[in-house]
Amino acid sequence: MEISNVEGTEDSRRAMIKLKKGIREIAKVPQVVLEISVAGVRVLDATTKQLTVEHEITRIQIVCQDERDLNCFAYISQDGDKHFCHVFCVLTADVATEIIITLGQAFEDNILGSLKHAALFRVNVVKRMAKDAVG
Repeated sequence: MEISNVEGTEDSRRAMIKLKKGIREIAKVPQVVLEISVAGVRVLDATTKQLTVEHEITRIQIVCQDERDLNCFAYISQDGDKHFCHVFCVLTADVATEIIITLGQAFEDNILGSLKHAALFRVNVVKRMAKDAVG
């Protein structure tokens, strides 16, 4: 679902409520598998294992859990100049919480990895400059 304003978790909650109402009207809700890594989130069809959608971790802006139905969570991803809210429901609140924590950890690890890479690059540049000055 595309959203127009990324002001915080309130936009995600409104989108969750709207989509959950729509889902109740659908006879069969698609089952998916989430693969979460420091690179991003891959959503696979649970039956065919085919990739449905993929989001880079740096394109995910907000993750939240539905405060009324803890089995549901959502995240907002950016695609160009548009923002989309992706809503998922799982069997237990504990699973939803674990997924949210995993998404947070993946984002943190991605940022720390980028910072470490930048620090290594700076060290290598300094070493090279020092070698050039000596030689």
